Amino acid sequence: MHIAPQVQDNLKLVDKKKIKIKMLDLRILRHENWGSKSDVTLLEGVFETECGRVIVKRMTYSFDPRSDISKIYKAITGKEIDPNRGFDSNEIIGKSVFATVSKYESKGYIGTTIKNFEAIK
Repeated sequence: MHIAPQVQDNLKLVDKKKIKIKMLDLRILRHENWGSKSDVTLLEGVFETECGRVIVKRMTYSFDPRSDISKIYKAITGKEIDPNRGFDSNEIIGKSVFATVSKYESKGYIGTTIKNFEAIK
């Protein structure tokens, strides 16, 4: 299990820039708040950028092809997640993909996340 810094210093990451990221860890979070919903199960991915920055991304726990975890899995493995079987996290931990940096502001806090996952060819 990778323990990320409680506060990530990602100010140097540029909004809308495509970067290479490596998945360090994937966790299941239970009984979380997600927007206006409570008692939700989420996935939390820990990623490291090429420049050594750490990004922690919370995602819905869904194997729908439009979900972030499904897009990450497909970018890394080239396969869809089998919704009846799920997948072994070892299939994606330690592997890299391209993603786009996305900056956002919430309650006076500037955050950094990643989206648009693509395979490394």
